[in-house]
Amino acid sequence: MNLAAVDLGSNSFRLEIGRVDGSHIEREGYWKETVRLAAGLDESHKLSKKSIDTALETLARMNERLRGMPPQQVRAVGTQTLRLARNVNDFLIEAQDTLGYPIEVISGREEARLVFEGCMHTLPPSNLRRLVVDIGGASTEVIAGRGFTAQNAESFKVGCVNTSLRFFKDGRIDRASLKKAQVAAARSSRKRSIRSRAGTGRGIRIERHRRRRVGNPARRGLVRWPRHGRRAAQAAPCTARGRRDQAHQAGRHEAGPAGSARGGVAVLSASLKRSASTR
Repeated sequence: MNLAAVDLGSNSFRLEIGRVDGSHIEREGYWKETVRLAAGLDESHKLSKKSIDTALETLARMNERLRGMPPQQVRAVGTQTLRLARNVNDFLIEAQDTLGYPIEVISGREEARLVFEGCMHTLPPSNLRRLVVDIGGASTEVIAGRGFTAQNAESFKVGCVNTSLRFFKDGRIDRASLKKAQVAAARSSRKRSIRSRAGTGRGIRIERHRRRRVGNPARRGLVRWPRHGRRAAQAAPCTARGRRDQAHQAGRHEAGPAGSARGGVAVLSASLKRSASTR
C-alpha cells in the first residue's frame, strides 16, 4: 500500500509518496516546487490572483503523480499562509478541485507535531529529549519531545519569506536591516533552536556558495555567528531542491531558496544566539 503527503507550505509545495513495509515507510518519490505563497499575501491578507494561479499550476502537476490513489491514502495540508489568508475558502475550492483531494488547513501546533514526528524518523533512535526548529516561509515551529512524541510545541508567525519581504524588500542585506530582522525574530520566537530543517538550511548554504564570489556579509561583519551557532548552521540538514546560484550582483534578492534565505539567516541566527547565550 502507498501513502502520500502533500504540504502546501508558505515557501514551497511538497509531495512525498511512500510504500508501507511493515512498520516502515519506504520513500517512492519526492517532489518540491518553490511557490512562495506567503509573498502573494497583500496588505489585506488576501492571496493575489498571480499567487493563486502559480499554486494551482503546481497542484495540477502533483495531481498527475497522485492520480489513481484512494483518498484515504492521501493527506494534503495547508500551513501558515493559508491560516492567514482571508480568501482561503475561495482558494481551497479551486485548489481541491485541481489537486483532486481534500486539503486541510492545520493549526500551528499540529504542524509542529508533524514536523517533530517527521524529523524523528530521519534520526537515529535515542532516549534523549530533543529540540527541533522548523523555519518555514511564514512561520517557525519549535518543538521539544522524546522518541516520536512532541511534548511541547509552539508555532510563531515569523519565517524566511515574510522576514525577507519585511526587512530586505529591496533585495539588499546590510548591517542595520539584518539587526532589525534578528531582533524581530528573537521577539517572535523567544525559543532556543539547535536544528534547522528543509529549505532554509539549504538556502543558507546557497548563500554561502554565492558570496564566496560576490562578497560574504559575515566576513564584512554583518553576521556574527555564535560559537555553537556556526557549527549548527553548517550541519543543518535539508531536503529542498533548487537551482544553485543565479545571482549576478552582490545582495540581489532572487525568488528561490537563496532569496528567502536572507530572512532565514535572520531567524536562524537569532535563535542560535539565544541558544548559545543560555548554555
